[in-house]
Amino acid sequence: MKALDVSFSSISQSWFEARKAEGYELFIQDAWTGSLTPASALPNIANARAAGLLIAVYSVVSYAHPGKFAADVVHAVSPYWSEYNFVAVDVEEIEGLPDPTADQIQECIDRIRELGQRPILYSRRNFISQYPDFGIPTWMAKYDGVAELEPGDIGKQFSGTTLIGGVEVDLSVFDDTFVRGEDMSQDDINAIKQVLSQFADTDNAIKEVLAQHNARLAALESHPSDAAEADKLIADIEARIEKAGKDLAGD
Repeated sequence: MKALDVSFSSISQSWFEARKAEGYELFIQDAWTGSLTPASALPNIANARAAGLLIAVYSVVSYAHPGKFAADVVHAVSPYWSEYNFVAVDVEEIEGLPDPTADQIQECIDRIRELGQRPILYSRRNFISQYPDFGIPTWMAKYDGVAELEPGDIGKQFSGTTLIGGVEVDLSVFDDTFVRGEDMSQDDINAIKQVLSQFADTDNAIKEVLAQHNARLAALESHPSDAAEADKLIADIEARIEKAGKDLAGD
C-alpha cells in the first residue's frame, strides 16, 4: 500500500484526490512533534478523509513530557480518532533533549491502547535498537528509495522529503492487510492459543491412555487370555480416545 506522511505542509482536498488517482491509499499526519501540534494537522486529516484516503497519525515521544501525554495530545487533535487505521509512536532524536526512556515509550503505547487505538512503532533501526522490544508492529525509516517492506516490518518509509504537486511529503509503503485491519485480533490469537492448549492436553491424555493399554496388551501377550478379554480391552481404548476427542470439541 502506497502512503504519504507530512508534518507542517497544508494540503487541499483536491491535492489528496490527485494522489489517490495515482494510487496512494493512506495518509499519515504528524499530530504531535514532541513540542507542538502543527496547525495544518486537523485540516489535512479532514481533507484526506474527504478525498477517500485511509487516515492515521503519529506522535513523537519526548523526554520533556510523560509518555501518555503524547497519546493524549493526538487523541484530542481531531474527531476521527476511531477512524484512524493506526497511531504511530514516533521514537527519534530530539535536538537539545536526552532520548526518551523505554518507560516513556511504553507508557505512550499503553495509553494509545487504553484509548482504543492500535499502536505501531516508527523509528530508525539503528536508533530503536538501544531499546527493548516493545512487541508492537514496526514502521521503519530506511531511505534507500526502494518501495519494498523489510522483513518483519509492516511499514517502510523509503524516501524523506519529496516534492509532489508542490507539497513536501515523505513516502512509505505498508502491508495492506495490516493497515486495513484484516490481521487477526489479539482475541483471535488468544482463542487459537487456547484451542491449541486444549489439543495438547487432550493429545497428552490420549498418549497416556495408549501407554497404559500398551502395557496391558504386553501383559496379555505374556499371559494369553480369552478373546473376550482382548475385545473388551480394545473397546475400552476406543471409548477413551473417543471421549478425549469430544472433550477437545467441547461436547
